Formats: sequence, C-alpha cells, structure tokens
Amino acid sequence: MSISELDDRLITYVIFCGFFAVLSLLSWQLMQRQVVQRIGRVPAGMRQPLAGKLLLGTLVGLIALWLMIWPAWFSGAFTEAAPGYEVFDKLNRIGRVDFGTLLRFFSFQSLAEELVYRGFALCLMATGIFSAATRYMRPHNAGARWMHYNWLFSGLAANLLVSVSFAAWHGGNPAITGLGMLNIGLAGLVLGQLFLNQASVAGAAMLHLVWNLGLAVLGLPVSGILVSQPLLGSVRGAGQALISGGSFGPEGSLSCSAALLLVLAYLLWTALPPAAAAVEADPAAVDGTAATALPEGTVPDDTL
Repeated sequence: MSISELDDRLITYVIFCGFFAVLSLLSWQLMQRQVVQRIGRVPAGMRQPLAGKLLLGTLVGLIALWLMIWPAWFSGAFTEAAPGYEVFDKLNRIGRVDFGTLLRFFSFQSLAEELVYRGFALCLMATGIFSAATRYMRPHNAGARWMHYNWLFSGLAANLLVSVSFAAWHGGNPAITGLGMLNIGLAGLVLGQLFLNQASVAGAAMLHLVWNLGLAVLGLPVSGILVSQPLLGSVRGAGQALISGGSFGPEGSLSCSAALLLVLAYLLWTALPPAAAAVEADPAAVDGTAATALPEGTVPDDTL
C-alpha cells in the first residue's frame, strides 16, 4: 500500500471510531447496569485499572504473535529455498512505509474494528443473552457463582456469532484460504473473550494493534494485505504454506491456529468463577457483599 492509500483508509477508520465510540459507550453503560452490578463479586479482569488492561493486551498480542511466527521463521519457510516459495509483492508495487505512519494507521484501524465488533455488537448481544438467562433461567437459590457462569456462557454464545461475522467480513481479502478464514474467526474469539473478561475494549484494541502492527513491521501480509516492505528483517516471501500461511500471511497457517487456541484457552481459564472451596471460604462471594463488589450505582474507573 502507498502512504496515500493508507491515509484514505485512515479517514474512514477515524469516522468509524467517532460514530461507534458513542454506540459502544451506550452499550457499555447498559452492560454495567445489567451485568456488572448484578454479577455479585466483580471478576478480577473487570477490576483491573485501564493501564493493566492495556498491558495485558500488549503482552498477549506479543506472545501470540511470537507463537504464530517462530515455527515458520526457524523452519526456513520465509527463505527462497522453502518449497513453494512465492514473493509477496509480485508486481513490485509496495514500498517501505515508515513506522509512525503504520502506528497511526493501525491504531485507528484496530480501535475501529474493536468498537464495531466488540464494543458495540458483542457487548450488546452478550448483555441481552445474560439478561434473558437471568430472568428466565436463574434458579431461586442461585448466587454469584451461577451469575459468573451465566456471563461466561452468554459471552461465549454471543462471541461465537460475532466472530463468524468478523471472519465473513474479511472473506474478500486477497489470497484468502479456508484456514485463513478459520483463524480470523479464532482471532475474533480471542479478542471477544478478552473484552468479556475485562468489560472493556482497551485490552482487545491493544492486542489487535500489536498483532497487525507487528506483522506489518516484519513485512508480512496482514490478513492477506501487504502494507509495507519490512522495517525489521528481510522477509520478502514465503513457502511451506501450512507453516507460513503463504501469500495470505501467517494468519493462514496452522501455527496461527495453535497460537490462538492456546491464548483462547488461557483467557477462558482466567474467566472461570472461583472454585467452590474459595466460595465456601468467602461467603461474601456468594451474596455479593465482598469489598470488591461494586456499590449500587457505580461503575469501574475506565469507560471503555
């Protein structure tokens, strides 16, 4: 992509950020009233300060990126000697974009997509499923543990639907493959689960930024789109498509699938409610009177 093409797309993303930031804020406020204030003991992820949420998103993004890329890197899949090697820029049309331009572009691109898919769509859908399940399915003697599981499974159901649409939206990208579509759906599940754990788009937007920016800086296609020649390293193409992702980029590889599944498993594990033994040791966790529960009418410090 040329810098002018990036700037043209950037304008669209800025407009999306402004419009969906308002819708996301309204959805977030509804979630605070319908979920956070009714869930009893507020999960640790939701109680994190904004800086903690951003840091977690950064760390998860870096780890996932490394897990995805290193098998291809160390197996030689990015070298010309790799079987099936093809250069990414066959027509020699992509130039080297400076880091500042890439950072500016992907900051708004990542935030825009997270506001649309997680901040608005997932937030609204998960809140609706949670509220309906609480009203029609909650046992009379249910406590905070039941509410935690209700939020977990309501979020999973909504996240699956939103992630399918997230993958479908990328379906027209260049060199898309079935495995690439699957991995984009898995990436949507990871981003969505991080949002659900934190009740905030902060961590998900940072993870998304680190992921896309990292690929672009290394000169690798981002979901099939080559944005820049490498700022770090000298990768110009790839072979062994199952390991490297081929022309679509690492997101079309089996190593990407494995990396995303590992991260998703970790996020789901951290989303589980306290063990029964912990609940028995802390009765306040059941009736919602623990010191970490939010008082009526209050919300966590960060707004998104």
